[in-house]
Amino acid sequence: MTIVVGPRGLGKTVVMATLRDHPYEASNFIVDLATGDSGARAGFFAVVLPEALIDEVAYRSGADRTQEARKQPGLAKYGHLVLKRGLIGSTDLWEWWRQARNGDAAVDRNISVTLLDEAGAEVWRWRFRNAFPVGYRVLPLEAGCSDIAVEELTLTFDSMDIE
Repeated sequence: MTIVVGPRGLGKTVVMATLRDHPYEASNFIVDLATGDSGARAGFFAVVLPEALIDEVAYRSGADRTQEARKQPGLAKYGHLVLKRGLIGSTDLWEWWRQARNGDAAVDRNISVTLLDEAGAEVWRWRFRNAFPVGYRVLPLEAGCSDIAVEELTLTFDSMDIE
């Protein structure tokens, strides 16, 4: 069953995951860097999604009758989101990283990664609030192989949600 959540933003409809007997393939996805670009600059071949963790806080009152602490949830923390794409001659990822390096206050973006089913329909979305680059690199160039040149952007963010 597909659950449709009403209009969101500029008339967009968010489609939630469809429960089914077999898992989705990891090969169909789109990345929205909040630039309005859906062309080659938005075409990533790999996305490494972050780990999401919650600190565990141990608490024990001096009046407790046990020598064991009680645990409760603490702050949420996240790993990095890593995006990889073929080097296509666009400097947009480098420029965004440079914007962060130079301390531009407008560097944060709300971005998303959306998983698609075999027919290209949206089925699962990860949203990252206030994301900005913390790393940029081009993977090694080698004369003895025919691999594509790859650029990689590492992002940090304030919070992650799943729809």
